[in-house]
Amino acid sequence: MPAADEIAAAVDGIGTDEDRIYRALETAPHDHSRGPWIEQLRFIFTEHTGRSLDEALQDELSGAELERAQHLLQ
Repeated sequence: MPAADEIAAAVDGIGTDEDRIYRALETAPHDHSRGPWIEQLRFIFTEHTGRSLDEALQDELSGAELERAQHLLQ
């Protein structure tokens, strides 16, 4: 899943590319398939990185940035 790879790359190494995270999360569908898509994103991210997506976002973002990412995951 490209979104999982993009988020993994955005949080890898020194610094975080917040805009890359948002762009990846914004690719989620806005119909009945959104929930399963987000579940798959979380699963694949964990499989690829060994970290949960939610924990990675909490480690890498804070304040309004974290709130924006969490909102995009709903």
